[in-house]
Amino acid sequence: MRYVVPFLMLLSIHSLSVRSFRPSLLLRSVPLHHNNVRLFASTDATDSTDANPKPAADWNLRVLKTKLTNKIIRTHKKIGKGGPNVETHMSTLESLTSLESQLQSHSSSSPPSSLESIVSAAVSLGLDDLPAMPQPRGPKKVKGPKSQAPSRKPFRTYTFSSTTILVGKKAEDNDTLSVGPSRGLPDEIWLHASGHAGSHVIIKSPYDSTSDEVLNAAALLAAKYSKDKSQRVKVNYTRCRNVSKPIGAKPGLVKLSGDVGVVTVDLKKGEDILEDLEANVVIN
Repeated sequence: MRYVVPFLMLLSIHSLSVRSFRPSLLLRSVPLHHNNVRLFASTDATDSTDANPKPAADWNLRVLKTKLTNKIIRTHKKIGKGGPNVETHMSTLESLTSLESQLQSHSSSSPPSSLESIVSAAVSLGLDDLPAMPQPRGPKKVKGPKSQAPSRKPFRTYTFSSTTILVGKKAEDNDTLSVGPSRGLPDEIWLHASGHAGSHVIIKSPYDSTSDEVLNAAALLAAKYSKDKSQRVKVNYTRCRNVSKPIGAKPGLVKLSGDVGVVTVDLKKGEDILEDLEANVVIN
């Protein structure tokens, strides 16, 4: 069974005079269906779209031109993507370019009807002259402690027979390794290819207790990282305390004093040793 529930509407007649009565105040009943109950509610007979639009003379044409240009660009992109709505986009683009031509030909001396036509076309295309609202800023990022990049070391670290060997990376690093903060202990061994530019090398082992095998491995590294391109390379070695920096000398240039030894290495014969050293090098 269907139930009908009437909506009672009271209208105060005495509050309306004949002069003040307007048809827009008439109320009509609109049926609302909810499950098996039919309700009646009241609605104003006047359409909300009947409100007076903004006068054409008050439109900001500069803002309208900007929004029109942006919409033309977006429409071009939609057409380029293809799809089932291409014809609709083409029609929209035609209307947009027509409005663009109207705006370009409009001037302060144009009749009011020209501006009204522009505004009417703009509204029909969903355009307005309202300035773009700035985007709200998001919440401020909470600043935490700055992450520090791992400190760069001025040398490569090798290990041979449980002995650490340090090899400078470039000229400035050689200074740090030989006479700077990373310099070896006074009795540790310093090496460098004789007569050629190259990396400075330090054996982290006392001079008198370092084996010939370790000295030879370090000398191979000094030869490899030098500009001596011959197969057999002479390498100078001495205690770290004998290495000093002349005043005003360019980066990487040092002076040797005291006892300086020389060892000759064969890079061809030492390939296997170098391969093992490079396999376990630490670079940071």
